[in-house]
Order: sequence, then C-alpha cells, then structure tokens
Amino acid sequence: MLVHSDRSHRIQQILERVIVGALFVYVVCSVIAISAMQTAASSTALLTNAGLIWTILRGLSKMLRFSFINSSKIWVAKSGL
Repeated sequence: MLVHSDRSHRIQQILERVIVGALFVYVVCSVIAISAMQTAASSTALLTNAGLIWTILRGLSKMLRFSFINSSKIWVAKSGL
C-alpha cells in the first residue's frame, strides 16, 4: 500500500506541474493575443484616419486646382490673350 501511495503522490505532483505549466502558457498567450489585438486596432484606426485625411486633402487640392484653372481661363478669356 505504501508503494501505491508514493506512486499516486508522485503522479499527483507531476499533474500539478503540468496544470501550472499549462496555465502559465495560457496566460502568456492571452497577454500576447490581447496586445496584438490592441496594436491591430490602433493601427487600423491610424490608417483609417490617415486615409481619410489624405482623401480630404487630395479632394481639396483637386478643388483648388480646378478652381484656379477655371479662374485663370476666365482671366485669359477676359484679357483677350
């Protein structure tokens, strides 16, 4: 009975170590996954804002360029050049 008890105790210790190791790995992977999601979310927000600003500025520059071209055509037409 003593041999069986020692064996059970040793198996229980091994199982406890395996469970603690598995929990440690789970926590580490969870932290990495959460950090990756936060990074992805902030990168997505940054890229969305940058794209929006770029689109707005591009649209404004086109509007300004076309209004300058149109006003210069009007000036050329009025000046007779």
